[in-house]
Amino acid sequence: MNDVRVPEDIEKELELEIIRSFGSALIEFEEVLFQKVLITSARMLITREMFSKKLEEMTELGYVVPMTFHGMKCWKKLVDEEEIEMRMLQPDEIHSILERGHSMVMMKNDRPSSSDSLVTETRYLAKDILHMIRVKLFKGNEEDIETRKKLFNYFRDMRRALAESEGKFMDYIQSELPLLYEQFEIMLRAKGADRLLPALRIVELGLIDEAQ
Repeated sequence: MNDVRVPEDIEKELELEIIRSFGSALIEFEEVLFQKVLITSARMLITREMFSKKLEEMTELGYVVPMTFHGMKCWKKLVDEEEIEMRMLQPDEIHSILERGHSMVMMKNDRPSSSDSLVTETRYLAKDILHMIRVKLFKGNEEDIETRKKLFNYFRDMRRALAESEGKFMDYIQSELPLLYEQFEIMLRAKGADRLLPALRIVELGLIDEAQ
């Protein structure tokens, strides 16, 4: 079978439409989900094969996960629209978040007021997690390429574990980042996986170029 290539200009829009098609439900049957997407995104002319390919890609990203319910294939939504929109951030926006996280190691800064519409709660969470790991594991020291690769690997693996389940995530923390177990346990309970997943992803996206 030939590879299905979704045109680049509708890649992100299709991801948003799929997540929106879940509505308030966390789980939906694949065929029902496909029919909903056809209705809401008729202008994109999505084929069944393109839809299946996109679901596979979204599984790799930690956005959805396949399941079986009453013998039928269905999908569980792991994120909300905000996670998809995070991927639309420009590189300078992502690096700005990383720089703010790094500056917190050097000095204590007050957060902008809640009226600052450019910085969301998820971006704050991303900055806080990055700061916490830098302080606890790297003592706030100047980072070299190897250190940044380690950071990237941590965030990538944490995001993948949490995409599977909260249990898998905490198991990973216990195994790889035991010093941060209590902090992440509290954070997960307070914020939930739907907020923690996009926060991990935003830092992963910011570090990815430096980990090549």
